Amino acid sequence: MGEVVPGLVSAVVVNWNGGEYLRACLSSLKAQTYPDLECVLVDNASTDGSADLVEREFPWVRVVRNARNRGYASAMNRGIREGRGEFILALNFDVVLAPEFVARLVEALRAFSRAGSASGRLYRADSPALLDSAGHEAYRPRLFRNRGYMEPDSPLFQVGTEVFGAPGAAALYRREMLEDVALDGEYFDEDLFAFFEDVDLDWRARLRGWTSVYVPEAVGWHERGGTGRRRNDLVEELNFANRVLVVMKNDSPSRLARNLPAFLLTLALKAAELALARPRVLARAAARILRLAPRILEKRRKVQAGRRVGERAVEIWFRPLPYRRYLRRQLARWGGRKGRRGARRPGRRSPE
Repeated sequence: MGEVVPGLVSAVVVNWNGGEYLRACLSSLKAQTYPDLECVLVDNASTDGSADLVEREFPWVRVVRNARNRGYASAMNRGIREGRGEFILALNFDVVLAPEFVARLVEALRAFSRAGSASGRLYRADSPALLDSAGHEAYRPRLFRNRGYMEPDSPLFQVGTEVFGAPGAAALYRREMLEDVALDGEYFDEDLFAFFEDVDLDWRARLRGWTSVYVPEAVGWHERGGTGRRRNDLVEELNFANRVLVVMKNDSPSRLARNLPAFLLTLALKAAELALARPRVLARAAARILRLAPRILEKRRKVQAGRRVGERAVEIWFRPLPYRRYLRRQLARWGGRKGRRGARRPGRRSPE
């Protein structure tokens, strides 16, 4: 990274075989009204020619190539280091932004000096009447979700507010915050590879006294076809293991103890789901947790030594879980898996 340029936004797009989506994503970046914008695309050894496509059709985008797929967290870290901006826009390649998206988020970060991140109102591209995310929210059983996910837009989501954190699909980060919370030069935890790396960053930022703002005027559309739909075995393994690792790394022992029964219940339900549908994935997730636990505990020591706020300042962002809705969704997933096991095409995967 060279000298940081004040006011500049560095958009970082991590690509892995995203050719189907990149044109729309990068065209929406080019159309942004915010004048000081650069784009770094980090390619994770794509095999579909998408990196070449970007170099050919979008010469203003700087393409950086990894020799192998190093995971989302590592690639995003490389993009942040390659960028020169005061602000970093983390952007999934299957997101399309309205022209004022970046300008609105920059305005919000400039208005709140302790806001380390900002997120906008993302809609589902395949169902534009439904929301994809309106910031991150956290629940006491140590569950995390996109606020408003699969809900119709409503006045609740048309008002700006502080939220737990920013979904990494389209999040604007203040570089000052990223440098403040980095561990051994890593902004996103590369041990996580992918999934939950944005929640981990949210939590670490909270422990350092940073806040996050939701800006409804910043609008975008998330396809969830390139980066979120492929619920393959690796995705399931990472989602299960990384939730445990992020809690292990960031949580307060006393606060976790108070919520331990609920945490274990939700963990057991997810484990049962995997045991029924993908038992080998559950075994691999457990092995991943055991393998990474010593490194995560060492990182925990550094995170907790550097915290600036008390337990309550973070715990107030963990809301009660709506158990009825949660259990309905869990049962629906189990039913869907059972139906797929009996389907004529057992290899077909559906979004969850």
